[in-house]
Amino acid sequence: MRLLCLYFPRLEIEIALRHSPHLSGRSIALLSRPGEDGLVTAVSARAAGHGLMAGMVAAEARRRDPGCVFLPDNAGAAFDELERIASIIRRRSTPLVEVGGTSHLFVDLESMGDAYASEAMAARRLQQLAGAWADMSVRVGAGSTRGAARAAAMRGIFSEAASDGGDNETEPPVAPFVERTLSVSIVLKGGMAAPGSRETAARALARLQAVLDARAEAFREVRICVDCGDGPRETVERYLNPVGATDRALSAIEAHACDSHDGAPHAVRVTLGRLCPGTRDGMKSTAGEAGLPGGGVAAGPRARFLQMMLRAAG
Repeated sequence: MRLLCLYFPRLEIEIALRHSPHLSGRSIALLSRPGEDGLVTAVSARAAGHGLMAGMVAAEARRRDPGCVFLPDNAGAAFDELERIASIIRRRSTPLVEVGGTSHLFVDLESMGDAYASEAMAARRLQQLAGAWADMSVRVGAGSTRGAARAAAMRGIFSEAASDGGDNETEPPVAPFVERTLSVSIVLKGGMAAPGSRETAARALARLQAVLDARAEAFREVRICVDCGDGPRETVERYLNPVGATDRALSAIEAHACDSHDGAPHAVRVTLGRLCPGTRDGMKSTAGEAGLPGGGVAAGPRARFLQMMLRAAG
């Protein structure tokens, strides 16, 4: 298998500049949440030159670059942009395209057959296509695995080497796009206000959480369908940024479920939609809980380790 990676090195910063063009040329950093313990999720070239990097705590970033402009994380907008670019590639080149994270796409090179004389020509064509439609900087790299292709793209090196040392025997293929969701059905006695109902819902959502964790995925939409006996009622909540914890879905159930006390069964179906990869190495934190719009993927061990090291460094 041969994969092409389209890597957008400054995607989140470039999206931020679309909305704030007056900040062009300034030192910019995006934060997972407000406050001194928020994590930097993306930086501009000028901020990087001042020593700022993803994973750094806000307090350290402000100390290193007092003139830096700090903006809310926009991972959700980055996923929206990548999904738009992927849809264009599917229509014009190959249906085998997937979003790999907040900064890159993967394309199955072999699926394009003889449409291009070489991998290099296919890479140039897709690079031009993505750059033209997105009006953003993009690099390309190829490899036998996703990791190898992404590493090549991040270095800005394209090679048609037959083998790059990657083991692709267990590498899942790039599949045709399908709008995937995760759902669970819950039967409550007397609605969320009844004793034990919240615990029942939490146990059901824990099963979805286990699937999200195993796949390293997040969601950007929760759909709640409640039937209290007088017909189903459906509500939808959308989040600006990816959410990695199903307790947000539990809050949505509590807000929209029928609270009748008559003891009759209440059927609740919860669907997590607009699934996407978990953001960069778990560095995005739960922004929504800290007052930013939307939410984020809970900070993982790598983020906590980086935070501890940076604080120790003063």
